[in-house]
Amino acid sequence: YSLESYIYDSRSKLNDDESCQAVSTDEERAVILELLTQQEDWLYEDEASAANASVFEAKLETLQASVNPILARAYELEQRPLLDEKIEKVRVAINQTMEYVKKNMTWVDAKEIEGVANLTNEFEEWWANVTQNQSTRALTEEPAYRVHQAERALHQVASEAQRLTKIKKIDPIPYSDYGRGYGGYGGYGGYGGNGGYNDPKMRAYYEEMYRNFGANGSNYSNWWNSSNFSNFTGWNDTDYMRSYYEHAARNFSFGNDSNSTQGGANEKSEL
Repeated sequence: YSLESYIYDSRSKLNDDESCQAVSTDEERAVILELLTQQEDWLYEDEASAANASVFEAKLETLQASVNPILARAYELEQRPLLDEKIEKVRVAINQTMEYVKKNMTWVDAKEIEGVANLTNEFEEWWANVTQNQSTRALTEEPAYRVHQAERALHQVASEAQRLTKIKKIDPIPYSDYGRGYGGYGGYGGYGGNGGYNDPKMRAYYEEMYRNFGANGSNYSNWWNSSNFSNFTGWNDTDYMRSYYEHAARNFSFGNDSNSTQGGANEKSEL
C-alpha cells in the first residue's frame, strides 16, 4: 500500500461499507476521516516532495493504527455467521469418524479414543464460553474471539480424529511363521530351515558329530537314547536343543580349513 492509495481506500470503506459502519461509532469515524484528510493535504505540500521513504512509511503506520482495528472488526462480523455453519459440519464429521473407529477399528487403543474425546470436549467448552461472551459485547468492541482461533482449534480436533483412522492393525505372528526370515527358528541357518537340521549338508554334519561321539572312547549311548536321537528318526525338540541347532548352524561351514571340521572352533560358544 502506498500512503495515497491507503487514504482513498480507507475513506471509501468508512463512508460506504456497512460492516465498517456497524462496528464503529460516528464519532470514531469522524476522527479518522479528519486524519485521512490531513494526510491527503500533506501529500500536496512541499514537505512531502522532499520527504524520503521512511517519512511516508511512518505516516502510513499512523493511519493503519487508527483504521485497521475497524477493518478487523468488520471482517470478524462478516465471518462469524459462516463459522457457525463450518463448525457444525466439522462436528458431524468428527462424530461420524469416532463412531466408525469404535465400531470397525477395535484394535485402536481406548486411550487414543479418549484423547480425541477430551479434545472435542475442550473445544466445545471453549466455544460455548466465547460465543456467550461475544453475545454480550457491542459490535464496536473488540471481539471475544477471532475466527482464525476457532478454525485452528477445530482443525486440531478434526486432524486427531482422522489420525485414528490411519492406525494400522498389527496381527500377532503365528508360531509356525516365526523365523521364516534369515537366521530364526525355521529360517536360513535356523532350526529346521536352510542350514538347519533338515538341510542335507547340515544333516551330514550332525551325523558326523554323532559318529565322533561313538569313536572318541566315550560312552554316550544312554544320553543318545534318552534324548530321542536313535537312528536320527526323531529329534529332540526342547528349547535348549533348538538353540543348540541354531548355534551349530551358524558356526559350521564345509571346507578344508581347520575350522570346518570342528564346527567353528574359533567361534565363542553361545550356549
